[in-house]
Amino acid sequence: AHLAQIARVVSWRLVGGIRLSKQATERSAMRPGCSACWIALTSAWRGAASLNPYSEPEDARVALLARQRSSEFCAGSPRAQDASDLDHGREVLQAGAAGGDDKILNILREAKSHDELKELAGKEIRPQWLLMRAWSLIVAFLLIPVWLVCCWTAWPCCRCCRVSAKRRVISRMCKVKVFVLVLLLLLGMIVCAIVARTGYNSIAGGMENVLCTASRLVSDTLDGVPEEHFLGVLPFTNALWEMDRLLNDGSKFTEGFLAVVDSTVQIDAAVTTLAATLDLFASVLADPANVEPKSDAGDDLHHVCHLCRDISKKIPPLIEWFENDVGTELRKVRQDLSTQMAGPVRREFQHLLRTSSQALVELKNNIRSSFAFILDGEALTMLRQLLPSTEDSGVSWPLLGAVGLILIAVLIGFCGCTTAMILIFREGKREVTCPDHEFDNTQANPYSRSVHRCACATWCSGWGYAFLAFILAGIATVLAVPLSSGCLILDRVDGQLLRDIRPAISGSGQSLDPEIMDTFVGLVDGCLVRDGSMSSSLLDLLSTISNGSKVTLREQVERNTKEPLRRQLDQIAAELASGTASWDLSPVMGQLTFFTSLPVEATIVPNPTNLMADLRYKPMLLDMRGHNDPKDGLQIAGVTTMGCRDYRPNATSHSLPGMKTFAQRLSRYGAELQGGAETCIRRVACALQPEDVEETRLRGQGVDTPRIALVSAAAATSSGPLPCQGPFATLPDCLACRAGNAYVDLKHMMSNLTTFRCDLFEDPNSPNGPPCDPLTLKERWKPGSSLWGCGRMLANGSLQLRRRPVTCNLTEFSAYVQAWGPRIVQAVEVLDETATRVISEVNTSLRSLVEEHLFAQVDTVLSGADCSFLATHWSELVQGLCFQSVRGFNEIGASYAVCALLALLMVLIMYIVWRCAIDNVNSWMPPPKDRE
Repeated sequence: AHLAQIARVVSWRLVGGIRLSKQATERSAMRPGCSACWIALTSAWRGAASLNPYSEPEDARVALLARQRSSEFCAGSPRAQDASDLDHGREVLQAGAAGGDDKILNILREAKSHDELKELAGKEIRPQWLLMRAWSLIVAFLLIPVWLVCCWTAWPCCRCCRVSAKRRVISRMCKVKVFVLVLLLLLGMIVCAIVARTGYNSIAGGMENVLCTASRLVSDTLDGVPEEHFLGVLPFTNALWEMDRLLNDGSKFTEGFLAVVDSTVQIDAAVTTLAATLDLFASVLADPANVEPKSDAGDDLHHVCHLCRDISKKIPPLIEWFENDVGTELRKVRQDLSTQMAGPVRREFQHLLRTSSQALVELKNNIRSSFAFILDGEALTMLRQLLPSTEDSGVSWPLLGAVGLILIAVLIGFCGCTTAMILIFREGKREVTCPDHEFDNTQANPYSRSVHRCACATWCSGWGYAFLAFILAGIATVLAVPLSSGCLILDRVDGQLLRDIRPAISGSGQSLDPEIMDTFVGLVDGCLVRDGSMSSSLLDLLSTISNGSKVTLREQVERNTKEPLRRQLDQIAAELASGTASWDLSPVMGQLTFFTSLPVEATIVPNPTNLMADLRYKPMLLDMRGHNDPKDGLQIAGVTTMGCRDYRPNATSHSLPGMKTFAQRLSRYGAELQGGAETCIRRVACALQPEDVEETRLRGQGVDTPRIALVSAAAATSSGPLPCQGPFATLPDCLACRAGNAYVDLKHMMSNLTTFRCDLFEDPNSPNGPPCDPLTLKERWKPGSSLWGCGRMLANGSLQLRRRPVTCNLTEFSAYVQAWGPRIVQAVEVLDETATRVISEVNTSLRSLVEEHLFAQVDTVLSGADCSFLATHWSELVQGLCFQSVRGFNEIGASYAVCALLALLMVLIMYIVWRCAIDNVNSWMPPPKDRE
């Protein structure tokens, strides 16, 4: 019964385990809240380093116990049986199963349901078949009435029941034959004892192999078999735990991930630098000191920098775009990555990791619970009792139990031999043993009473022994049928056999789940049979239900570990790339390049309204040449730039007159005055030209007649221009000339003005030293050396750039503005190069980090799940359990039956000897007091 229980548990407990694993997975899928609660609970206990949700303290205890039992029971490797032993054992099992016809296996194959199994079993296993198998039980019960009759005849008060009682002469030859026959029976009993001892040795050896194989199986399953590419459940769960712990706060992986994410601050700093550079440019150009310059005294100089005003209006939208779109997007990517890695993404990955591993953890628990009972507890105690005892007494009680019954038969055989010897040598005097001899009843009885008394003791005890032996042999024979049949099934088990008997082994009223059956069949073919038709990896054999479809654990582990992380890394790269993909600055940079290429002095022109409203410059309107076209007279001053030459921005635009053009208009009123700084425009010595006098006389221009006459008279007596002095000073041309000279003075003041603003950045390494020019940005941009261009990195991860006020003159301001194109280009190139480099580093570093810390663990798990080592253990288990233990059980049962038959023959012989001997004794008629 214990052997049957062990065989059943070892064979089918894993099926129940797979069912429990599938049900647990389905419950987890149907109730995500439970998984969330479980994750929250384990997260709350994360501070305990010993907490491993993938293993239990019982695992370590069972693993240690398995190693101890393996050392105890596996002093040497389990004895492997050769082919002849296996063939002989298979023959014994086939004979014990059902006479070699595998009736039970055939019934299991033919049954289409559990109910049909009962029906077929009722038809096939009929009473007569059972009676034929249990013939020794029938013989045992038939012995009872025969034994009673024989005992009745042996009773002294029932001598009348001894039919045909008479004196019988037994020849010596007949006596010798009886002795030889009894001796042969004794030898047969001794052989049965030897067979029983052999059977016991088979059982003991089988149980030793079972214990050794079970302990090695549990030990190898939990601790691993490196040479068989099996990681082991405990190292496997430790690897899972390590992956789980890598996702905890403060782990190397998390810190490394966040450090890589923090490296994207360089992009943020580059965006900040570009935005600050543009802002500086815009704010400097929009500064009133540059847009509408004023004198040192604060007087309006009536000039406007149109370039400053126009560019300063175009840059703010660009700055806003960088700060609100590009910068915000990049900061959002960094914040999302940090936030997700700090919380949801890691928690979700942990949840997926634990969900993917749940079936394997269930398998580990099922293997542990399936064999742990053999390593400790009642089952181990029971199995120990079957093994030879090494106690001080030296008595092996299981051996005595197995062989003792046959030793009793041997003892009875010795009694029979003794009786036969007494029959030969002491049955009676020689003369009375002759058939024709007559003896005197008055003499002492010549027949020995020892013969019939020993014979009676022998057959009486023999009857009882034969009854008990037949009963035990019958019970052993009946038990041998399911045990042997089950062993034959275990010996030839494969996926196809399980499919054949699947309907029969399904529970009453329910069918075995096809998915569970397919999984179990896969485990059998992949792990136990190893015929090459199935993968031997547990991750390929075990499967779960995901979104209503069946997926292997390998697919689920890869889907829930590698694929999510790869998608996350791809998303990181895509988001970082999207933050820089929209940096198409070509249109804006084209406009900025065009404007900054313009000479600033060519875009600084007077405000005509304000200029001509000033009484110092208003008389220029008196220039007669400009009445028809302002460009021909001094009126051109209203559009004269601060440049010396005329400037045409492009072929389609109008030329902007320079100061030399104005000087040409002014030169009509007199020769340029020499001296002073070299400049493209000088004052003139105002004078009236003869033609101007005539024109004045003809037009009048509101001048009174006497003054006209005076001018005419003076012109008639003079051979050259008339200086604008005395009465001539107030003439229109003289007034216009003096206004033109004032305008020249204004241009000189503008050229020498030092209140223009050419602001730069403060040098973060030398705040009081020279300013930091963005022209040197690329040289100063070295984040690895904590050089962030013109900025200072603050503790909160933001870059700070401080503006440094710088004043300059017009020439310096012009050069300053024209250098802003290269400045902005450098800022853009720094941003572009930083983004390209950082994105590449982020992708490389993150992927390397994930490969090193997570994927390496996953690959270790994926490559360490080969279950082919189970085939060897299964073969050793079947050999020990079936080809040794059950075979020995059958041999002991057969020896009981044979020994019972021999004992029955011994009883019959001894009964005949007793009857002959007691009849001879009673044939002598002694006095009544001497009769029996």
